Amino acid sequence: MTEIYKTGEKIRRLRLMRGLSQIELREKAGCGLSLLSKFENDITGGRQIYRKFMLRRIAEALKVELEYLLDETKPYPTYLD
Repeated sequence: MTEIYKTGEKIRRLRLMRGLSQIELREKAGCGLSLLSKFENDITGGRQIYRKFMLRRIAEALKVELEYLLDETKPYPTYLD
C-alpha cells in the first residue's frame, strides 16, 4: 500500500524546518493566519483557483516547488537543500 504524504503536513514540516512561525510564514506568503492554519490542517475548500494561487505563494515562501506540495507520492522533507 502506498503511503500518502499530505500537503498540509509538508507545509507544517517545511515551516518548522525553516524556523518560521505561522505568523512569519503568513507574512512571507501574504495570506491570513486562519487560512494558513487551514492549509496546514488540510481543511481547505472553496474555489480551486484561489486555493492553488495561495498554495503557490506558500510554496514560494518555503522555497519549494508547488508540485512538490501537491504531489501526495512525494515524501515529507527530512532536510533542507
